[in-house]
Amino acid sequence: MAFTYRKDVGGSGSSNDDFVTHTLANSETFAVGDVIETFTNGFGANPAAAVPVLGVVISLSDGVLPEVKGTHTAGATNTSDLQTVTTAADNETTGKFKAQVNVSETAVYSATVSGTLGTTNDSDLRGGRVDIDSANTSFGQVLETTFTRSFATAANFYSHGVDPSDSTKLLLSIAQSETRSPLA
Repeated sequence: MAFTYRKDVGGSGSSNDDFVTHTLANSETFAVGDVIETFTNGFGANPAAAVPVLGVVISLSDGVLPEVKGTHTAGATNTSDLQTVTTAADNETTGKFKAQVNVSETAVYSATVSGTLGTTNDSDLRGGRVDIDSANTSFGQVLETTFTRSFATAANFYSHGVDPSDSTKLLLSIAQSETRSPLA
């Protein structure tokens, strides 16, 4: 259950300007592929539905990013890499755990969907918007029942339709960005 980068619809691909590093909030769990926000208190936190998001976590570190941990063998899985972290109650003070985040609104991700595609407002078709699954505290997937085609209803992501490589997932890009949203 994670957002997986697929492509960029901006024409030039993501640049280094699209990546930011943030200290993570206290007492929360984060994983590579999760979505975070920073507007609540300035630290990377798990977002709520229908509010602006910062972006998708592309790496986690217990030091300065980017960091390569351990000894790597080409083609082998490295168990010392941080894929998931739970921050301590003082992480905002110590700054121990940080996330590097892709904030590009033109990046397209394949995302797991909680629920059955096509059930709400033709969620299996291109167009419309959908929210992060904060109701189930699953910040690496979206909640199908929040799919909307109304401009009056706020939602975190724009849907590019079903992922052709996995019909249980949607291709999504950020619809409500912290950096550009009038709601932020």
